[in-house]
Amino acid sequence: MINKLQIKKLAKDLYAWGEKKDHKAIGDMSNHITELFLKKGATRQLKELITTLEKIDETKNGVMRVSITSAFKLSDTVEQKILATIGTKDAVVTHAIKPELLGGVEIRFNDKLINISLKHQLNNLL
Repeated sequence: MINKLQIKKLAKDLYAWGEKKDHKAIGDMSNHITELFLKKGATRQLKELITTLEKIDETKNGVMRVSITSAFKLSDTVEQKILATIGTKDAVVTHAIKPELLGGVEIRFNDKLINISLKHQLNNLL
């Protein structure tokens, strides 16, 4: 099976190749690679390849992945303020609701965690 380093290399090579090709060629290659991975039963590796390609594209285009976890659903205004605070407008945002946070948010981006939840603050007092 293909390992993580090989997937990263394959993703970089595919991305570089795709920058020089038209949409039809990219689509044909995507179908071929998907069929190959599925024939080998390598669905986990296929998912890793796709995720790695997405990350390469987001990095190249200045898009940041942000995960926001809160005790309840946040308004669009609050989300936009959070994104502005961490210095981005272009972001792929995922949301999670964890009532046990009690209030506040946990924000993950660029391998960082900002935890300003009420639960975290209460635990720090103990």
